[in-house]
Amino acid sequence: MGCNWSRRSSKEESPAVVPPDVVQGRPVVSLFGSEICPLTSRIRIALQYKQIHVRNFSVNSENEIQNNKLDMLATIGPDMKFPILKSGMDILFGSSDVILKYIEAKFPTPPLVPDGPLADITQNWVVYVRDIFSPLMTEILYDGNIFVQKELLLKLETAFARLNGGIMEYSNRGPYFLGNQFSLVDVYLIPFLYLIFPLQHFRGVEISSENLHLQKYSRQMLNFPCYSVVRVDLDLLQKSVAKTLAEKRPPPLVILTILQHKSILCHMEKLVRTADDLVAAKQQGYRVVDPAKGSIGMQLKKLSKGYAQLVDLMQEHAQMEERIIFPALETADRGITKVANDEHARDLPIMNGIREDIKTVHVLEAGSPDRSQALLRLSVRLRTLEVHCMEHFKEEEESLLPLLEAANLGNKEQEDLLGSCFTVMELSHAGLFPYLLSGLLPHEIQQYFEVVLRCKEKHKIMQMIQSLQLPNDESRAALGIVQNRIPSLEEFDSSA
Repeated sequence: MGCNWSRRSSKEESPAVVPPDVVQGRPVVSLFGSEICPLTSRIRIALQYKQIHVRNFSVNSENEIQNNKLDMLATIGPDMKFPILKSGMDILFGSSDVILKYIEAKFPTPPLVPDGPLADITQNWVVYVRDIFSPLMTEILYDGNIFVQKELLLKLETAFARLNGGIMEYSNRGPYFLGNQFSLVDVYLIPFLYLIFPLQHFRGVEISSENLHLQKYSRQMLNFPCYSVVRVDLDLLQKSVAKTLAEKRPPPLVILTILQHKSILCHMEKLVRTADDLVAAKQQGYRVVDPAKGSIGMQLKKLSKGYAQLVDLMQEHAQMEERIIFPALETADRGITKVANDEHARDLPIMNGIREDIKTVHVLEAGSPDRSQALLRLSVRLRTLEVHCMEHFKEEEESLLPLLEAANLGNKEQEDLLGSCFTVMELSHAGLFPYLLSGLLPHEIQQYFEVVLRCKEKHKIMQMIQSLQLPNDESRAALGIVQNRIPSLEEFDSSA
C-alpha cells in the first residue's frame, strides 16, 4: 500500500521549519482512522510512546467523513487512504510504515529503534511481523474458506513458535519483545497479536503452553504503558469481526457436513479411548478404579450408550449425503460419488461387529479370558472404524464438497436444501442434537447454529432450540454456549 504526502506550504519548506502545534509543552498531531484498525493502532502506540498529544478522529466509513464534514480530509483528494496523520503542515496517508518512519524522524526521542547490535535485530523482526505474521493473523480471522483453515492454522503454529523463540532470547531482561527495551517490534506486533482474542472466539485459536513466553507476552502487553491507554475495545472489535464474517459466510451445506464430520470423529475418539482404558484395566487386574470414570460396569454402560448414539448420528449423516448432497453432484458428473457411497456400505459390517462385541462383553464373566479377548477385539474394531472415518471424511472434504458450487449449488441453492437435510437427520436435530453439539468446540457450535439459522423452515429451527432444553449435562453445556454466543436466538424464540 503506497503512502502519499501532502503539504500546504511551499516546496522549499522542510518539516523542521514548520513547528507542530503544542499543548502543555507536548507536540500535537491529528490522527484519522478506524479505531479498530491494527494499522491505526500501530501509529497510536508509537505516538503514545513518544508522548505526543494526539487528536483522534475515528473514521470508519466514507459516510462518516461526509457527515462530520472533515474539510481537511477533502483537500487530500479522491485517492485518500487511511490511516492519515496530520502534523503541523504535513499530511501523510495510506501507509502505516511510512507514517511510522516519519514519526521516528520527526520525534526521535525516545527512540523506537535501539542503537548498536539491536538495531538490525529490530528491523529483521519488524519485517517478519509485518510481512508474515500480520497477514497470517488477518487471513485466518477473516477468510471464510473452511478448506484452507487447517493449512493456515499449521502456519500460525509455526509463527507462534518463531515469535516465542524471539521473546525467549530476551525475556530475562524485561517484559517487552527485546526485554527491557520497548521497540518498533512491539509497535508492529501488539495490534495484530491482540487479534488472538477474536481468533479464540471465532476460530478456537489459542497460544498453547508450548509457547509460554509468547503467551506471557500477550498477557503483559495489555498493561504496557504506551498501549493500555489506546487499547482497542474488545467488544467493538468482535462485533466488527462478526459483521464481516456474516458477509463472507461459507456455503451452508459444506460447513454443515464438515462440522458433522468433526463431531463424529470427536465422539469416535472418546469411544476408542474408553475401550483402550478398559483393556488396560483388565491387564492390571481391575485394581485401579478412576472415580471420574466410574467402575468397569459403569464405563461399559457409557460405552454402549455412546456407541448407540454415534451409530444413529453416522447413519443419518450418511443418508443426508446420499439423498441430498451426492445427487446434486451426480447431476453434474455421473459416477463422481460412487467411491464415497461404496465406503458407506463398506463400514456397515464393522459397525455391526462392534455392536455385537459390546453385547458379548456385557454377558461374559468379569475377569474371564474370554471377556479380555472380547474387549481387545472391541478396541481394535473401534480403532479401525475411526481410521476409516478419518480417511473417508478427508476424501469427501478435499474431493467432493469443494465441487458443490461447480455443480450449480451456490449459497442460495444450498440454503434451500437445508430444510431437507434436517428432515433426513430428524433424530440428530431433535433428541440427539445436544449429543451432536457436544462433539464440537464452542466456536464450532456457534458456526453450526449460524448455519441452522439460515434454514427457511422456522419450525425446524424451533425444534432444535427446544431440544437443548432436555434435562442432561450435554444439553445444559450446549445451551450455555449458544445463549452466550448467539443472542439473536432469544429474539427468534420470542417471535415464534
